[in-house]
Amino acid sequence: MEDEDNSELETISMTIIANSGAARSMAYEALALAKANDFAGAKSKLKEADAQMNIAHKAHTRLLQMDAQGLICKVTSLSAHAQDHIMTGMVVLEMAAELIELYERKQDKPCKEEK
Repeated sequence: MEDEDNSELETISMTIIANSGAARSMAYEALALAKANDFAGAKSKLKEADAQMNIAHKAHTRLLQMDAQGLICKVTSLSAHAQDHIMTGMVVLEMAAELIELYERKQDKPCKEEK
């Protein structure tokens, strides 16, 4: 049973790493689009990033359920790495959304000429 749980832990960890990493990359792509004044593209890319992060979040929830059930006896470097990925990915997505909004506001209000 322990080998099955370790295998599932590895699979879940890799799911978190892959999907949260993809979401983080998409968030940076969205920022690049916003810098180029493509706000529709930026918002679309953020939606894609959110979808990827939702997959990672569901896997993370399964990890927490396994832990609550006592199925995880030790923390592995892979599971710690997965936790780091999902946390940084979530922060990057939140900050990207805020920055895109700021870029869009700035676009609507051009700078005044200096005297």
